[in-house]
Amino acid sequence: MLYKEIKSIIRIPRGTVYILIVYSILLGILSLTIPISVQTLVNTVGTTLSARPLISITVILFILLVTSFLIKLLQIYLVEHIKRKTFVNLCLKIAKHINLVKLSSFAKQNIVEKVNRTFEIGIIQKAIYVIFIILFDIALQAVFCILILAFYHPLFLVFDIVLIICILLSICLPFKKAYNAAIKESSSKYSTIAWIEEQANCPLFFRQGNGFIGLENVDNHLCGYLENRKEHFKWLAKHYIYIGIIYILINTILLSLGGYLIIQSQLSLGQLIAAELLVNIVLIGLLRVSYYLEDFYNFLVAIIKLSEILDLPQVKILNNKQNSKVELLNKVTKFEIINKDKTIYIFNFNENNIVNYSFNNEIYSALFSQFFDENNDNKEVNFLINDINSYLYESESLLKNIIFVRNIEIFKGNVLDNLLLLDSNIDNLNELNDMLKDFNLESLKTVFYKEIDSQKVKYDFNFNDITLAKITIIRAILQKPKLLILLDLFSIFDDEIQNKIIKCIQKYNIPTIIMK
Repeated sequence: MLYKEIKSIIRIPRGTVYILIVYSILLGILSLTIPISVQTLVNTVGTTLSARPLISITVILFILLVTSFLIKLLQIYLVEHIKRKTFVNLCLKIAKHINLVKLSSFAKQNIVEKVNRTFEIGIIQKAIYVIFIILFDIALQAVFCILILAFYHPLFLVFDIVLIICILLSICLPFKKAYNAAIKESSSKYSTIAWIEEQANCPLFFRQGNGFIGLENVDNHLCGYLENRKEHFKWLAKHYIYIGIIYILINTILLSLGGYLIIQSQLSLGQLIAAELLVNIVLIGLLRVSYYLEDFYNFLVAIIKLSEILDLPQVKILNNKQNSKVELLNKVTKFEIINKDKTIYIFNFNENNIVNYSFNNEIYSALFSQFFDENNDNKEVNFLINDINSYLYESESLLKNIIFVRNIEIFKGNVLDNLLLLDSNIDNLNELNDMLKDFNLESLKTVFYKEIDSQKVKYDFNFNDITLAKITIIRAILQKPKLLILLDLFSIFDDEIQNKIIKCIQKYNIPTIIMK
């Protein structure tokens, strides 16, 4: 299960992985140059007392170490490329997914808070470096060292088996509980941050004698975090202790075993020195692994946290060509609602461009479900557009040509961006100027280039709810939809402003349904 999630989130081309494996194998082989050179030096120079073998060994060692360094540089460059590509791909994937999350999910959970998990991408980037450069190298060096060691003496083969079992036990024994503790720790972090965000979202409430509520909740979440962190660290400490015990015992056993074999004339001094170097490469590598264990657990947790965003229920996009769906090309002249009790509401826009009607929650909910949660199973309420069932239209065509306005929606940018959707050509500007005059918003011209976002406008006294609602409606009108549906937002205006908005919509001849 976890492997599938890792594979779905980190999409690294197979060829790139193979290249990294080849680099790691080469580095693993080249890491043996020092112990083998030392063994050769002790066995040859120590007996011949000649400088020629020393020069040869030194030159060969220099060339091999330079080669190892160059391969290492190539490995680092390739991993850096993977890190950049991973960040871009994941950000685009999350952005696309958020656009397709079912609107019903927004009512069940805080999707904005879920987006905080995007920061886990940085942890994944760091983990890519740790896994593909550090852990890969350590693992392959250990494999080569253990293989070479087995050729020195049959007893070293048994020693290798014991060493491998000890390494696996030190990693695997605490793994499951450490992993579960890491997930709980991460969850407690996000729940703490979520409450701090709530304080930022409601500053007036928390400052008016209610600050203790926020602090008390944050304190409770921090207590949970400390408890979970303590539990996680307990299992990390067990990793460290097991690895430390292995380091002490294996070095002691090797020295005793090697000394015994030398006394029995079954091993040379050069082989013992080489064996000590090989085993210590493995053990020091294992100690290095212990330093990166927390990064590894953070990586696994980051995968789970990003999955919380990418596993949100999503609108299914069907292949429109295969399903012979039609596009909405013409202005909507007729809109029908057929309720499950066979009640039919017919709105003919040839007679009147604007329809004002009150509906029950069932129709209201079905409307959103149909247009924003495509392929839902609730077909008790049907909507016909120009005598064609809405299910038969391409979803993209409907969402592009039928504009819904329910809430105040302001995005990050300047005021002009929010009005014109980044399309400030001359024609749009002229239309906008006329519309601002109709909506009594000419004062906005002085703040066209003021930077705003969904949070800033809440406490900027240049923008009250009426102004922001007008901006949202003006933006919808300027998109010139084939049908405009105004929902709850329209109700915040008084009768005078509502009449002005209706006149403006009529001026642009936009079929409109005002639902209450």
